[in-house]
Amino acid sequence: RPFTTVCATASTVQAQDISYDSARLTWSFNEIPGETYLWSVGYRVLGSSTWIPLQFSNGGYISNTTTNDFVILSGLVPGTIYEWCVNQYCNMSGSYSDPVISQFSTLIPSCPAPVSYPASNITQNSAVLNWQALPQATGYLSLIHIFTAQRWSLAQHWLFFCSYIV
Repeated sequence: RPFTTVCATASTVQAQDISYDSARLTWSFNEIPGETYLWSVGYRVLGSSTWIPLQFSNGGYISNTTTNDFVILSGLVPGTIYEWCVNQYCNMSGSYSDPVISQFSTLIPSCPAPVSYPASNITQNSAVLNWQALPQATGYLSLIHIFTAQRWSLAQHWLFFCSYIV
């Protein structure tokens, strides 16, 4: 197929199938039948000044453009806002169309509560809390609820303490 002589601008850019570490980025454009369109795609963490250009394997060599109208990003950071852009490389002129920029956020993976066991080594001033570590956990925040002997219904306190990194 011949390369297009007119630069197309992407429209209807979307991030789909977003997970905690990947996303499918898609775009549409006014396609002229029989033409080949080369697209350049980049992304960055929102607020970063550095774009990360995507590279593609096209027929055994590495290229900065793709003929697809989608890309799949992987290895992303959970709970992060990303900005991405797509524009067409115009082969005849050697220039690029105006970029279209959009944003998406990766999901935050859910983490089940660990299995807890009875406290041990209980004294008047301390206790050891016990639980089974989860392989996907990056840390733990323990909450304790203290009831005092006097007016226990009025003296309820939530204290934050001990953050353990697994």
